[in-house]
Amino acid sequence: DAKRYAVLASARTGSEQDAQKSAAADGQAQASVTAARAALAASKQQLDVLNTQISEATAEVAAAKADLDTADLDLGFTEIRSPIDGIVGNRLAQ
Repeated sequence: DAKRYAVLASARTGSEQDAQKSAAADGQAQASVTAARAALAASKQQLDVLNTQISEATAEVAAAKADLDTADLDLGFTEIRSPIDGIVGNRLAQ
């Protein structure tokens, strides 16, 4: 529209004010596009950071599960032995 109004204004078939308004609107639209592109780039960068954090958290969960499996295995091999034969009972402390 800005170019069209500029042509009309130079040919004296349109007003100079309409051409200026159209040029201003065009400038604002271009500024909005630039701002939107910058916001998109920032969002993409933030998405990359969040994806990296998800990968790290997933690796930490896998490591914790491996530690739990090891602890369960160790617990399975655990035996409690008494140094004497007999029955273990509860005694009240006096």
